[in-house]
Amino acid sequence: MPNAGRTDSDRRVRGSDRRSTRSDRRARDANLHLAINLAAGVGEGPTELSAFDAALRATGVANFNLIALSSVIPPGAVLDVRPGPSKLAEGSWGDRLYVVMAQMRASEPGIEAWAGIGWVQDTSGKGLFVEHEGHSREEVEADIEASLRSLCAGRRESFGPIQMVVEGATCVDTPVCALVIAAFESEGWSHVVVDPDIESHSMTTHGQDLSLGAFGSLDFWNFAPDDYLAEYYTTVGPENDSLLRFLAEASAEIPDGASMLEFGCGPTLYQLVSAASRVAFIDVADRLFENLRTIETWKAQGPGAWDWTPFIRRGLELEGLDPAAGDVETREGLIRQRIRRLLLCDAFDLDPLMGQGRPYDVVGVNFVAESITADHDEWRRAMTNICGLVAPGGRLIMSALEGARGWKVGTQHFPAVELSIDTLVGMLRELGFAPSIVERTDAEVLDLTSSQFEGYTGLLFASARREHARR
Repeated sequence: MPNAGRTDSDRRVRGSDRRSTRSDRRARDANLHLAINLAAGVGEGPTELSAFDAALRATGVANFNLIALSSVIPPGAVLDVRPGPSKLAEGSWGDRLYVVMAQMRASEPGIEAWAGIGWVQDTSGKGLFVEHEGHSREEVEADIEASLRSLCAGRRESFGPIQMVVEGATCVDTPVCALVIAAFESEGWSHVVVDPDIESHSMTTHGQDLSLGAFGSLDFWNFAPDDYLAEYYTTVGPENDSLLRFLAEASAEIPDGASMLEFGCGPTLYQLVSAASRVAFIDVADRLFENLRTIETWKAQGPGAWDWTPFIRRGLELEGLDPAAGDVETREGLIRQRIRRLLLCDAFDLDPLMGQGRPYDVVGVNFVAESITADHDEWRRAMTNICGLVAPGGRLIMSALEGARGWKVGTQHFPAVELSIDTLVGMLRELGFAPSIVERTDAEVLDLTSSQFEGYTGLLFASARREHARR
């Protein structure tokens, strides 16, 4: 039944009382008023992802696209802790909702999942949030206290007492998720129209023409996983063969039993074919819920799941194995077994996993940082954030587009940063990584005038060990 294993005492709101969560309104300019609504909830479902969705429904935010914020409370903010289930924000289906969020999932019977948000404010309303997750209420509350005291000590402002909302659940026989969320504001989408002329390499928004080179960051609201898979992963062509060859070579460097994160997985699984035989588990993260849903459908062998059999067969061949039918099925089963969690992520956030993970022994990132922005500084920021997820002594395994000013799925165009192999290797070394494998291959179509040209001139591959943090 829903909320199995949770008691009313699991939810804790700490502070002097409910009124103490609202700073003195009289001390503020009414024009600066910002309502931040907090709620906590628990979800249960057949998978961890569905439990997370159930927790989102319990807090009234399941039908928004959530955008995680760093943990700074603006001046004039009024915090309102609401009992769940509660409607935290106004808006329409698919609108953006800016949030601070803590969530913890558990899928093994008897394991507890706890999440909490803590905060402090001064008399003007400005303040700080922190988010923590763990396997006990005491652990989460202690971490919140320690973090906030440290954050306050590093600032000159005089903040009020520490307050927090903590939620917990215990897994009985199905996965559970504990969620605490602070909702700032919702925002609708600008209407974007794709130019049907592929070769023009342009998009229009409200009549303004934007070239691929001027995209900047773009929210992939119109990204269709099935169309993407059909465009790039229907067959194992020369590009994909080179990609699988590199991944098999790089996976051979992974120590047995390592922890792994596949960051920005999209709707794809080719990245896990060789790695699954080496690691203890794989957390899979992406910015888009629909991409994670595609992965979950494949893992559950659901209807309409993409067929990765040709890629698994070729991956086994490149590992030097004889991929008989039974071997392909065995590797498929191993990949499903190794996938531990499906996580939301944001490469542009200082905490790209939004509090859901710790540094990993291995981080895979394929066609991510350079494929989500046309701004070189934003690419550097995304690379810095992603590489920070690699534990000291751990390994980054990555592929990237070479020479791209954009890429396409059908008639839809997406941004990219134009990279060379020297730029990529230089960035890795700047971030404290020592490359052991550096390779490139030409794109299948190099004729820029061809309708089959995808927007890039080649693929770059790198496997690198993290030797030290960025200086």
